[in-house]
Amino acid sequence: MGYGGGFRSFDRIVNVEVEEPVSWILGLAAVAFAWGSWEVLSPRFFVSPDFVAVFLGFVLHEAAHKLVAIRMGMKSEFIAYGPGLLITFLSGLVPFIIVLAPGYVRSIHTGWAHPKGFLYSVAAGPAVNIALALAAAVALQFAPATLVAYLRAVVDVNAWFAFFNLLPVPPLDGSKIFRATPTWWAVMIASSILLLAL
Repeated sequence: MGYGGGFRSFDRIVNVEVEEPVSWILGLAAVAFAWGSWEVLSPRFFVSPDFVAVFLGFVLHEAAHKLVAIRMGMKSEFIAYGPGLLITFLSGLVPFIIVLAPGYVRSIHTGWAHPKGFLYSVAAGPAVNIALALAAAVALQFAPATLVAYLRAVVDVNAWFAFFNLLPVPPLDGSKIFRATPTWWAVMIASSILLLAL
C-alpha cells in the first residue's frame, strides 16, 4: 500500500501540466539546457549562436501553433508538460539531444472554427522552422563574417527541429500531419532533410 501510494504521488508530480506564462519559461529553460548543458550557467551562453537559434526555433515553433489556431477560431495556449520537460532537461546530461515535447499547444473549439484549423495549426510549427532555416541559408550567401556563426546555427537547429517534429510518431506533429495529408508530410519532411544536408 505504501509503495502504491508513493507511486501515485510520484505520478501526480511528474505528469503535472503548467499553464502560461510560466510554461514558456520552463519550456525554454529545458530546451536551452538540452542544447547547452552546464554552459547555461555562463551569461555568455545566452548571446551564443546556439542559444539564439534554439530560442528562435522553439519560441516561433510553438507561437506558430498557437497563433494559427487562434486565427482559425480556436482558444489556444502553450502548456509545459512534466515528462517532456524532464526528458528534454536530462538530455543535457548525455552526449545526444532529445527535445521530446517539453510542452504542447492545447487548442480547443469555442464555437466556430475552420474545418482544417487543427491541421493548419499543427503544420504551422515545423513549417516555421523550415522557413527560418531556409531564410538563414539564403542569408548566409550575403552575410558579413560576424553573422555567419549565428545564421549557420539557425539553419542547423531549425532544420533539426523541423525534421524531429515531422517524424510520424505520436505525439509528434508529423504523426498528425501524416494521418491528415501524407502529401503535405512528404514535402515538409523532404524539405527538412534537404536543409539538414546543407
